[in-house]
Order: sequence, then structure tokens, then C-alpha cells
Amino acid sequence: MELAATLLIATRLTPSVSAAIATIVVRGDSSLEVVEHCFCHPRSLGSLQVNDVRYGTWQSATASKSAEQVIVCRTRANELEIHCHGGAAICAMILNDLQQSGCTVLAPTDWPSESLDAIQRQAELDLAKAPTISVAAILLDQWRGALSRELHCITELLEQGNLFQSVERIKRLIELGTSIGARCRTQRVCFAGPPNVGKSSLLNACAGTTCAIVHHLPGTTRDAVEARLVLDGWPVNFTDTAGIRQTDEPIEREGIAIAQTTIANADLVIFVADATVGMTVELAELLATRTADAIVAWNKSDISTNPPPKLAIPVVATSAIAAPGIDELLQQIAKQLFSSQHQPGEPIPFRDSQVVWLKSILQQLEDRDSEAAVAMLQRGLE
Repeated sequence: MELAATLLIATRLTPSVSAAIATIVVRGDSSLEVVEHCFCHPRSLGSLQVNDVRYGTWQSATASKSAEQVIVCRTRANELEIHCHGGAAICAMILNDLQQSGCTVLAPTDWPSESLDAIQRQAELDLAKAPTISVAAILLDQWRGALSRELHCITELLEQGNLFQSVERIKRLIELGTSIGARCRTQRVCFAGPPNVGKSSLLNACAGTTCAIVHHLPGTTRDAVEARLVLDGWPVNFTDTAGIRQTDEPIEREGIAIAQTTIANADLVIFVADATVGMTVELAELLATRTADAIVAWNKSDISTNPPPKLAIPVVATSAIAAPGIDELLQQIAKQLFSSQHQPGEPIPFRDSQVVWLKSILQQLEDRDSEAAVAMLQRGLE
């Protein structure tokens, strides 16, 4: 969004939900005069230095409300922050007063961050809604310019004709984006298998709550049931799916189709097997559909003498009732999803679209079109 440097703009930077404190920012050459129109304090805001704060009250010019206590901070020469109670009505009142005084009120997503390139602005937007500290740490590094600096370095190498080193560094970024950056979005783990093997009970045991319906009749789970949790500091979404079997029942067949789609889109699949039954042809066929990014939960192992099978993918003996193996299963899930390590400050693509973009640049370089690759890099950093 293009905005003139002299334009007066304002927005609420904090999420638009009720909270103890909210932050409203005003930017523009006359921001001091606009805020001072409603800010009650014996001293003029004109004497306020950058990074100084002033306590006072906000006397609305447009609403019949008593004065609200606020804190005004000057963050730069042409920018002020107003810290107030986080209630929706108070924030709306202040923004309305600013609008009546000549400010253009923007949505937070339209707020222009000065001195940031496109990658940093994306990190800033994602950082505001980071679900865990681990995700926020990665995004903060990129907001501070880690990925942008690496991309500028690669651009300079290409302009110097260093194709080999440029290719290697882009490949490294793609690897980091796939293994580490993907964690910035919630990882999708689904429980799959035949009916009545204990998928719903196992999901409930892993989540530590009752999320899925548990019943002894096959076909109970028709839709995908989800549970969100944090595992090793990263957001994970567990999904329970319908039992997969041959059936002519239309509603159950629809549930099985949803299950198959969920399996295909999952980052990790937990194939649940009934240890009291052992390996079956149906289970073997299901396992053949996913030879990587999968775990077998050898469930009901507390009441079975059948030993866990030796397979190409990890097998964990579990029981949703007696609880053996639940910690081991969670550890194995974390190992599968989060084994790759990274260093603080490392450049990491944090959106799937960035990885796709880098793969397109890599293809240009493999086609020996360095000029097109440089152009793509420069456009992506604007």
C-alpha cells in the first residue's frame, strides 16, 4: 500500500480483542498536534523527546465519555504511540477522534513498516500471531533481517558471476525452509487405521483431554476431529479420522474419503494397529500408501502378547487405557517432526510460498539464466 510520507495515519497495533492494554500508533508530520488535541496534560507534547513517555488523560471530542487514562510515547520524530485500556469501545473512540482530526485509520495489515523490505514485513505480520515462543524466535530473527541479508548476499554473488556458491546457498535456504521454516505453521498429524483399533482413544490420551468420540461400534468417527497442542515448543494439530474399511454405507464412505484426504495432506501419519489382532492384509495395504513421515502405534499392547512388528518405519507399543507408550509416542512424533536443528539468527524461509519462490529462482539458475534469477530476487525484496 503506497502512502505519502506526509500523510497522517493511525492504527491499533495490538490484536483487536479485549485486553488490559492496547497500543494505537499515529504517524505523520503533524502527529503531535493531532494527539495533543485530545490529550490532557499541563505540558505540551512538543517538548516530548523520542523514547520519552507522558502520563495523562484522553478527553474525547466526539464521545460523551469521561476522560480515560492513557500513556503517550514518542517513538520517533513523526510517530507517537498511545497506550490505553484494551477495551474495544475505548480503542474505537480514540481511533474515531484521530480520524475526525484528519488521520487515515488503517487496518493493522495495511500498516507500512518503514525501512523494512517485503520479507521483513511478512515476518512482522506473522510475528503478531505467532502461536508459540519457538515460532516467534524464528520470525523475530527474520524480522531483524537474517533472511533478507542472505538473499542480498546471494544477489551480489550472482552479479559477480559466482553461480556455484549462489546455487549452494539457495539450496541451503530451501532445505531450512522445508525442515525448520515449516514449523512456523502448525504441523498436521493424523491418526489413521481400520475401525475400532483405538484411534480416538489414542488421540485423547496424547492430547490429555476428551476431543474425539470413543465407542466400540465401527464407523463412529465420520468427520475429522481435531485437537491443538504444543509439542516441544511447536504447534501441532492432531486429527482423528474415520476407520478405513470396505463399506457400502454412504455416510461412512464419505468419512473414509475425508480420512484419505487428511492422510495425504498430513505432515506425519500415525497408523494405529490393534495389537490383539496383529498385522492384517488391510493394515499392510494402508501402510504401503505411506512409506515415510509415518509411525505405527501398536495399540492395546497392554492386553496383547503379539510383539510389535519390525517395519521400515518406527513402531511404538501403546495403550490408550493403561497409558504405556504414550510418552514414547509423543517423543517419537517430536523426533520425526522436529529433529532438525538451527542456530539463532540463521536465515530461514518461514512461509511455504517463500520456498516455492526460491525453487523457481533455483530453476532459473539451473537453466543458466542468472539475469532472470537476480530480477526475481530483487522483486521479492522490494
